[in-house]
Amino acid sequence: MKKSRSRCLQAVLMTVFRFAVVLAMAGQLSASEPTKKTGEIKELTPGQAATISEDMGIYWLQGLTSLKLDTAETLARREGTTLYLDGLTKMTPEVAEALSQFDGGDVSTGGVLILGLTDLSPEVAEGLAKHKGFLLFSHLSSTALTVVTAEILAEHKGKGLALPALTELTPEVAEALSKHRGERLGLAGLTTLTPDLAKVLAMHQGKSGLDLQGLTSLTPEVAKALIKNQGRSLCLDGLTALSAETAGILANSGGSLFLDGLATLTPDAAAALAKHKKPLELDGLTAISPAVAKALAKHQGGSLELDRLTTLAPEAAAALAKYEGYLSLSGLVSLTPKALEALHSNPRISLQGKFRR
Repeated sequence: MKKSRSRCLQAVLMTVFRFAVVLAMAGQLSASEPTKKTGEIKELTPGQAATISEDMGIYWLQGLTSLKLDTAETLARREGTTLYLDGLTKMTPEVAEALSQFDGGDVSTGGVLILGLTDLSPEVAEGLAKHKGFLLFSHLSSTALTVVTAEILAEHKGKGLALPALTELTPEVAEALSKHRGERLGLAGLTTLTPDLAKVLAMHQGKSGLDLQGLTSLTPEVAKALIKNQGRSLCLDGLTALSAETAGILANSGGSLFLDGLATLTPDAAAALAKHKKPLELDGLTAISPAVAKALAKHQGGSLELDRLTTLAPEAAAALAKYEGYLSLSGLVSLTPKALEALHSNPRISLQGKFRR
């Protein structure tokens, strides 16, 4: 059973966005498409840039610390999905304008542009804000982002804006970023959040939502503030535990929930999340009890992903087979004939490999 077109699009955007953030934070590349690790390149001529522009792979150009305008213009025309310029700590407004035209060969989704800028002037921010794809600043720290530049970046209308090096926010910067006009706002560097800042960020006007995958804990007060994000999705992949109380609050969120950091889930927390009326992703769970399966089977959001489950007991499989929406179980590697028979009874359950019909 295929997902709906809108769900597929959202899943693709989420995957690209989170993958790009990981690249920016880890300083290394890992992808299914060809990767060219060219960190040893310290300078790049327009001719070399033209060669790169003809290659479809992801290019890691971390060694570049400066970029001339004609080279930037050539790089911006390349068709690979990602342009990784993590070593580029500064640039001119003209180079920023040129790089903003990079779309990865797909004007509908835009390319992933990763920059290592450690300082950002209003003029450079204005140029980069014109980028239509995913724009990531891997090293732009909390002290380097001023209210003025945050306000300019908020004019970005592309697929996503990620600032993973921000480890704290002032109320003024938070308010400026909450007005971001692009589809997603990623603040993966934040590990904690006060209720007041959560209220401000929940005002984000992006079409898709907020990525706060750096949060390692979530109080009920912060959860109550975040769910006021007007039906947009919420990525909280950094959470490794979730109380039934907090789960019940998050269930009132009007957008998709991504909780891929949860390795375990109690039956009470599962029952609370089941009341969520939008898509739910729990791809961190590697095993669930029959009680948790019975609770999750009552999820009311139409789409449930449990793609890291590797096996299911027959009782758990029978429970999940009653799910009334789209259910993804693509990670299963071992099933008893009875469990497989139960899953096959529901045509909306997605299985991979040998378990497909």
